[in-house]
Amino acid sequence: MSGESRIPSVPILLFDFGQVLIEVFFDRAEPAFRRLLSNPSKPELAPQYNKYRQSEVFTQLEIGAVSPAQFRQTMRERHAIEADDDAIDAAWNCILGNVFAGRLELLQRLSQRYELYLLSNTNQLHHDAFIEPAADVLAMFRHCFYSHELGERKPDAAIYEKVVRHIGAPARDIMLIDDNALNVRAAEHFGMPAILLEHPDALPGLADLLLR
Repeated sequence: MSGESRIPSVPILLFDFGQVLIEVFFDRAEPAFRRLLSNPSKPELAPQYNKYRQSEVFTQLEIGAVSPAQFRQTMRERHAIEADDDAIDAAWNCILGNVFAGRLELLQRLSQRYELYLLSNTNQLHHDAFIEPAADVLAMFRHCFYSHELGERKPDAAIYEKVVRHIGAPARDIMLIDDNALNVRAAEHFGMPAILLEHPDALPGLADLLLR
């Protein structure tokens, strides 16, 4: 969904986190894990992770099906990673950047008109890494929904169903703002208005439209 004329009037905004409010460098993970391989001459052993596809272990971590300890052990056994816990955590968390400049002020403006919620595909290790640096921004939301706590992840319809049930409003009153087209299409299919944020720099302009 794009364009001012297509932005519906809703009382609730549901924000994605990565690449909407905080920097995520998807291209950093695979090189970081390749550096931890027990046999560096076999890069194909490294886990795959980027914006559009990922090895199963990352999906399992995102829905809370494996613990951080199980994640690390799987990295060692399945992907020939040879490193201690801290090194594995550092390789995984290296994709996280900073909160985009001006996001707190932007959310403060929007909160004067809208109820704000957050919905993020994330995991316990990333959550533990960003929760303190992003505390001010996260405090702007009435509730933060995290995939590893819900046991579901976008774009699966089950996660939208759980969010709508928790908020207690019809799906048509909740608009998702997300940088992933699959998540946006799934939300729209579920009956939730959604806007694809094609670049983080587009959010201030969108906020201006939402506040007109």
